[in-house]
Amino acid sequence: MTSEASRKYIRSRSMNPAWVLLASRRAPLVLSCLKPLFEDAGGDIAWEDAVEKLALIFGEHANAEEYAIPAGERIQAARAELRDWIRRGLVVEREGRLLQTHSLQNAFHFLDSLDEEIMTSTASR
Repeated sequence: MTSEASRKYIRSRSMNPAWVLLASRRAPLVLSCLKPLFEDAGGDIAWEDAVEKLALIFGEHANAEEYAIPAGERIQAARAELRDWIRRGLVVEREGRLLQTHSLQNAFHFLDSLDEEIMTSTASR
């Protein structure tokens, strides 16, 4: 039973776009960049705006080993990361604009649910 569940979860981790997104090494940084951009823009954002904002966030975390952002290459790293998310189907690029996918929206809902759990557990204390 346990090995069956393990195989199922391993397969899901590699095939489910939302799980791939959340398991990405730099997902916390990319999501913290894209979520407010998409919310403010209503669903699609300019590629260059996303690169610029993500490069700023990468710059703030360039010294953190967990994100492995090469020093002095934050813009290139931001472009490469967004291209990787496009390749994986986590966001879609059309005519210089990034569009949300269903998987990305699911990830945003998951993040919102984490915030709600944190607020609920804090409020109960």
